[in-house]
Amino acid sequence: MDDCEGMLLQHLHDCVSLSTLCISKVSSLACLPDSSLKNITALRVLKLSNCSELVTLWEGTGSDNFCSLQRFEVWCCQKLISLPEELPPILQHLKLMYCSNLESLSQGMHHIPLVDFEICNVDKLTSFPEVRLPNTLKRLVIKECKNLQHLPNSIHNLTSLELLEIRRCPLRESFPGEGLPVTLKWISIFKCDNLRSLPDELHNLISLKELRISNVPKLASLPDCGLPTMLSYLDIDACPLLIARCNKEDGDWFKVAHVPNKRIDGKEIF
Repeated sequence: MDDCEGMLLQHLHDCVSLSTLCISKVSSLACLPDSSLKNITALRVLKLSNCSELVTLWEGTGSDNFCSLQRFEVWCCQKLISLPEELPPILQHLKLMYCSNLESLSQGMHHIPLVDFEICNVDKLTSFPEVRLPNTLKRLVIKECKNLQHLPNSIHNLTSLELLEIRRCPLRESFPGEGLPVTLKWISIFKCDNLRSLPDELHNLISLKELRISNVPKLASLPDCGLPTMLSYLDIDACPLLIARCNKEDGDWFKVAHVPNKRIDGKEIF
């Protein structure tokens, strides 16, 4: 549904076999109407975009209407302030993109089997207060949240997490003290201007294969205990303080020498 005034939404209850629903540019939509959603229990994919008056997704037990929903995306809904306390029970993929006034996430996120969570340009979000992410999560991507200062304190408990990407987030000077999950295989950190140190326990990430660090100007060294022994690819770029220490003569070279594939300051190092 694109650029309509919401009239078609009133007839959704007749679409009992509907599996994918995309709603875009419905300027009158403030909330998904419960009466229209009751019968579309086969819905697996729901995408909302550019609904300028959307304030809340649904009210009360509206998530009960989405008992089959597996993928949910919200794009460019600027008046959306918060997520419902309860999300659909078997939701696996969640994207929150360019919702600049979204202030808080669902407190019940840890109850769903989420495997993929991506959040981008959610400017009002400063932290993940008391929000527990589900330990089923395999992919966590946080981009361009310009006021986000803290990663989730419970990130070390994400015992299925394999990919972590952080881009253009100020963050505080360091990662949470509890460290990162040992299941991680891929980490990318890009343009985190305030970050000064990586987790001391980084060497314990025995599954980590690829580490990319770019445009982190205050990062001056690698952890004292070095990098994981199984790391197969390292890319450090536009980090002047760190690059200065990664030369073969001194500094942190002994921490990176074992990595078979290295790219430092845009150059392949052997």
